[in-house]
Amino acid sequence: SSRRQGPSYIWTTLESIWLQSGELFMADGRLKEAQFCIAEAGLLFPNSHCVLLQRGRLAELRGQMNEAKSLYDEALAIHPAGERILLHMGHLLVKTGRVHLGE
Repeated sequence: SSRRQGPSYIWTTLESIWLQSGELFMADGRLKEAQFCIAEAGLLFPNSHCVLLQRGRLAELRGQMNEAKSLYDEALAIHPAGERILLHMGHLLVKTGRVHLGE
């Protein structure tokens, strides 16, 4: 990977733009486009809890519940107090009948 030039806020802003674009595509049911946006954000910050959350949401929308849970778990390992991650994990556990795991 090449070294990034310029202030770091540029790269975090770009990650946010890609992730927000991905959210819009997911809301519109355009999962292929959402996957592209999330992948672009992942190239900038592969271990970002935000990227992992979005990858989990995409997996969930595709019905890949075990993959989604695994990605949410990874995101929580990086950012344990992440409210959005906890919210999506909770919804997933309710949806899959594993509410006891959410305690």
